[in-house]
Amino acid sequence: MTHHLGRLSETPAFTGGYAGHSEGHTRRSLIDRGAGSVHQEVVVAELGPGGSVDLHLHAFEEAFYVLEGRLELTAAGSIEQLAADDYVFVERGVAHALRNESTEPARWFEVSGPQPGAALEDTVFLEGDAPPVEADPPYRKGHFDPADLPAPTSAISGRACTNASCVASRVGYARSSASRKATYAPRATCSATLRAAPGPLRRAVRR
Repeated sequence: MTHHLGRLSETPAFTGGYAGHSEGHTRRSLIDRGAGSVHQEVVVAELGPGGSVDLHLHAFEEAFYVLEGRLELTAAGSIEQLAADDYVFVERGVAHALRNESTEPARWFEVSGPQPGAALEDTVFLEGDAPPVEADPPYRKGHFDPADLPAPTSAISGRACTNASCVASRVGYARSSASRKATYAPRATCSATLRAAPGPLRRAVRR
């Protein structure tokens, strides 16, 4: 097994297949074929103020998790406004475009699977209308809330929960958790990976 350690600021920025079809758009690869991945690609992408990515579709599934800033996603005839901690899962073959209408850069964590860049042409930029959408729903949007995380266990905290205040807080959390309804059920590995630990990831990326 190969391990890679580094800083995002030291990772080369590139445009890749989006060259000529985007403005103010850069990508920094964290996991790809060069890092030994056989199925997924993971990048941190950025769109500068006024930047855009033209309408396109993929032969793979794609998921976004917004780290900072604001993004406008156009997909399947709908427009979604995305902010920090919002996430979107886009089915394969669903045409979508991105814009940053704000005055601040927008950054997001992006996972694609199967991994792009095979011998076939897996990303197509469109002119005119998008083709009919077969997927139902074509995309899913949600928002991550730290309150949705399970309470820490003694295995995580390194100590047993024995005192009265600790036990009371656990009971209170269990009751509040029971009253909440699940809002998202990941359907693909890429969206599950995206949801795994977004908080720590976001803090690491900002360093």
